[in-house]
Amino acid sequence: MATINSINSNIPIELSKGGTNATSMATTNGTVYYDGTRLVTSATGTSGQVLISGGAGVAPTYQTVSGSLIFIQSQTASASTTVDFTTGISSTYNNYYFLISNMLVNTAGAILQMQVSTDGGGTWTAGTGYNSGSKRISTGGTTWAAGSASGTAQWNLSEAISTSVTPRYFGYITFYNISNGGVPSYSGCAIDNPNATGVLGYNALSGYQSAVTTINGFRFTVSSGNMTTGFFTLYGIKES
Repeated sequence: MATINSINSNIPIELSKGGTNATSMATTNGTVYYDGTRLVTSATGTSGQVLISGGAGVAPTYQTVSGSLIFIQSQTASASTTVDFTTGISSTYNNYYFLISNMLVNTAGAILQMQVSTDGGGTWTAGTGYNSGSKRISTGGTTWAAGSASGTAQWNLSEAISTSVTPRYFGYITFYNISNGGVPSYSGCAIDNPNATGVLGYNALSGYQSAVTTINGFRFTVSSGNMTTGFFTLYGIKES
């Protein structure tokens, strides 16, 4: 084939000659892939979808994630008195899941707590409606003991935590009826070293909020001092 440009290439200029090959990529913001003959673009999909392989000989496509846990946000505590989550909490999910790891307090005996918001973090519901409780058993123990006292101003999510370096507080908590007008409630479990003696404690946690019907913000805090370290991750639970 005859060529008609100064770098001896066909028009449009292919990628190997420094061109864009753009005529084979017809979809703006699509993902480029090789179809066995040329570079082409996939459809763009919709917000929140992920690119899924179709296997050998099948073009990749954007699809809705089929898993039940949808990542929303992670935050790290560093000498923090509060850790707030106000992004991505909406009617999309009725139930949410928090994973907490490596949380350490700077004041011995501090309790990890939570308050909630109904206006995206503009204000935090305090002093009313919170009901929480826990049961605790130590490593090698055979008897469950009563946990920290129920707080009406906030949910109590731990026992009194020591400032021992290891082990730190680890836990997971599932929150229910957050955006469907039901009674917001939670259940979960956590492990920590409550007294710096090396005896690991396991806590079963539960609670509900009788005064709030729709939540769009979560705030972690401690009863005294701050959270020296800690990693908090929020997921939405997809129900269908």
